Amino acid sequence: MKKIFRSLDSACAKFVGTTCYYKLNESLLITEGIHFLVAKWNAYWLINMAFSHLARQNCSATFVVIKIRSTCLGHQLLLESEDGCNLSSQELFLLDTALLNVEIYGNKEANRWFFMLPSEY
Repeated sequence: MKKIFRSLDSACAKFVGTTCYYKLNESLLITEGIHFLVAKWNAYWLINMAFSHLARQNCSATFVVIKIRSTCLGHQLLLESEDGCNLSSQELFLLDTALLNVEIYGNKEANRWFFMLPSEY
């Protein structure tokens, strides 16, 4: 199991900064690192779920941290604002364990969200 975690961590750590963005919709752009993560681990659902939580709440925060954590019931998707407040959470029942402990940063500029890996921030 630890081998999988190291594989994801080491694969994502190579992304520092970004040279291009991928447009998922009019209000969401993702970096090369996020694009790699979602393509490699088939995790577009994660980006769509996090973005839908932000859009539904009409979130006033300009920076969020998206996390997947293990809980006693299974796994949970958490969205936290820059000050550590929990904006949203959702239980996840089917999850590739390689995605556990993943953190994604979301930055809002001019009514657009940019999702990036912490190493790309």
